[in-house]
Amino acid sequence: MCGIVGYLGNNDCIENIKQGLLNVEYRGYDSAGISYIDGNKIVVQKRVGNVQNLFDTITCPDGIHCGIGHTRWATHGEVCEKNAHPHLSFNNKFSLVHNGIIENYAMLRDNVLSEIPFRTDVDTESIVNMVAYINQEKPEMPIVNCLGESLKSLQGSYAIAMIAKETPDVIYFARKESPLLIGVADGETFISSDILGLGKNCEKYVVVPNGVYGVIATDGIKAYKQGGKPYELEFKSMISLGERADKGDNAHFMQKEINEIPAVIVNTIDIYLKPLNPLTIIEPSFWEGIERIEFIACGTSYHASMVGAMFAEDNAHKVARTHFASEFVYNPPFVDEHTLCVFVSQSGETADTLHAVKVAKEKGAKTLGVTNVMTSNLVHVCDHTLPICAGVEVAVASTKAYNAQVTVLLLLADFLRDGNYETIARRISSEAMTLNLEEMWANAKKFVKKISNSRSIYFVGRHMDYITCLESSLKLKEISYIPCEAYAAGELKHGTIALVEEGTTMLAIVTEPKLISKTLNIVEQAKARGATLIYYTSLNLKDFAVKDKDVMRAPVVDVELSPLFSIIPMQMVAYLVSVGKGYNPDRPRNLAKSVTVE
Repeated sequence: MCGIVGYLGNNDCIENIKQGLLNVEYRGYDSAGISYIDGNKIVVQKRVGNVQNLFDTITCPDGIHCGIGHTRWATHGEVCEKNAHPHLSFNNKFSLVHNGIIENYAMLRDNVLSEIPFRTDVDTESIVNMVAYINQEKPEMPIVNCLGESLKSLQGSYAIAMIAKETPDVIYFARKESPLLIGVADGETFISSDILGLGKNCEKYVVVPNGVYGVIATDGIKAYKQGGKPYELEFKSMISLGERADKGDNAHFMQKEINEIPAVIVNTIDIYLKPLNPLTIIEPSFWEGIERIEFIACGTSYHASMVGAMFAEDNAHKVARTHFASEFVYNPPFVDEHTLCVFVSQSGETADTLHAVKVAKEKGAKTLGVTNVMTSNLVHVCDHTLPICAGVEVAVASTKAYNAQVTVLLLLADFLRDGNYETIARRISSEAMTLNLEEMWANAKKFVKKISNSRSIYFVGRHMDYITCLESSLKLKEISYIPCEAYAAGELKHGTIALVEEGTTMLAIVTEPKLISKTLNIVEQAKARGATLIYYTSLNLKDFAVKDKDVMRAPVVDVELSPLFSIIPMQMVAYLVSVGKGYNPDRPRNLAKSVTVE
């Protein structure tokens, strides 16, 4: 959830931390703070609000070469300056930033640290106070060892960066479950919870392995496994980050990312059409003996997985199901060596999904990740990974990543059938290149006022359209805060129609010709009870007495590919409604881009 950064080097520490925090701010924007050593004192400066607000309201001295920073998504304690990171130890000797959750923080506070004064309501303070406590009890012990001893007491997840007054040119680090990366350049070292937080000069990077802690100093980096055993970090050449956070001429990142969808689909298809591509480089034995496919994901990725499961059954003729990762963990289905578990996550850091991978592997299943971030934990824990090539997605409400996920899952379904997915790949690419986004935006704008004025909205559809309803509803509610729900159209009369009254808005999605009459029969029942109808379709509904003014046009594409393309105008509507209401669609309240806690 939270974003952490740190810098040690010859250049301006404060500017590097600022840029790093701005690049990872989508991970949380409740509050922000920085910490550095000035003279013989640890300085902590933090503010409620976003990163820019922090740097607009503080002043920092020149000549600082080592420091840490944090942008917060609150998990423990209210959003206030006191609870913002970084956190100082009780004796002001240590300052620490943290991403994750310490599950036993209350027990530590009330037992081992019962004589230690706490300043905040957050779990993170127990970490820094534990380090300070051990350092106080064993002053001869090196600080990195004090950190290592502290980690033995912690239950939960963490990515940690810490500075100490006694060692002004050193950053200490530790990682368990939550993401953490270190980057290096000539005379500079960076640390961050996200590769985007590493400095623009970064030449090499490493994803800190699970259970590793260590120290970053001017003379190098030393890492250790639990127990103090030295560990050699293996650095890789830095990947291209040419798409770093830049809105271009767009008002918001979400607008930019919607406009990038056709290119994202085409680019994703292109890498899967190369002779050596992410599907064909996997050893053939991996695909042998698969009898069942379980798709596991959360949120928008779950909806993409529903499309994948539907096509896997229809095209690959495999038993396929979809599971919420959070439920899979506690009530897993029967899986064995004949089961392929497909884990879908934009960030590759979704905590529930990573936990589900562990459960699946314990049961002997084959594991396949689908992610946008090839430096993520998901890549390291799955047997194999399929990239979605969406590029950097900053807006919290996922758009282009969803389309890229659906694209890859459609290819996977045909690949699992007979290994031949080139036909559908070329069809998808051809349809993407003919999309008229300008026309879609213009059409979406016609319905913004009607949707904005609704107290609540019901999305209804059948078969593939039902999945589009689910994702459309999620997009609208998460950035416009209008209560809305999605229902399989046939289920409306089994209870939900009781909620329909004068003024209720219902949006019917109809893209499959064979389902027109069945879906519209249900919709008419709601209309007869006072519902205001919006029909979203690419089909001709004149034979059903539907007026053109009530029809929002969906893109005209191959019906089989409808889930991939029909969502785009719905993403546009959600964006326009949010902006029209005066909200920031990139930063919806209470949400963060990457959910790294369970």
